[in-house]
Amino acid sequence: TGAALSSTIVGPGTYNYTYVNGTCTATGSLSVILNIPDYTPTITVSPSATTGISSVRVLVDVNEILNRTPCSDIYVFIPRLEPRYVFSYSPTASSIGGTPVSNANWQMFTSNPNFYVWKYIGATAFPAGGSSRFGFIGTYDPNSTDGATTFSVQIFQGSGGETNFTNNTDSEVLLYFR
Repeated sequence: TGAALSSTIVGPGTYNYTYVNGTCTATGSLSVILNIPDYTPTITVSPSATTGISSVRVLVDVNEILNRTPCSDIYVFIPRLEPRYVFSYSPTASSIGGTPVSNANWQMFTSNPNFYVWKYIGATAFPAGGSSRFGFIGTYDPNSTDGATTFSVQIFQGSGGETNFTNNTDSEVLLYFR
């Protein structure tokens, strides 16, 4: 209220205001929101069951679900499954097994002994409310056994500036037979 602007806003919410300057008055409300993105991954393994040494395709979709732009770099990681599953990553691939991917937007790091790590490096910031997919094809070897292997993906905590960690993982099971 008054000719000078003063703020006591301490957090997100809707604030009502009245502005008075002489005999002129303006009223309204102002909504303040957190500009913090929220990322969630989805992993797809195809086929979901194999017999003997088989080709297995892995696709990872990363989605930003709050229509917010990132505040920092975005990283995802996938646990290593060697020696049963071995793959090569093509950083220029635009299709994996007939499915469109944007591998050029993701840089892969192999220096971690327990995880493969990808960083979003697209020409522009990760799209608010958007998604990006990368993928690879490899060979799964059941080593003359039957069982199940879990493929999983996780958004690295704090990626893009997000603070909601309840939806940062996904997994899918591959059944294998000798």
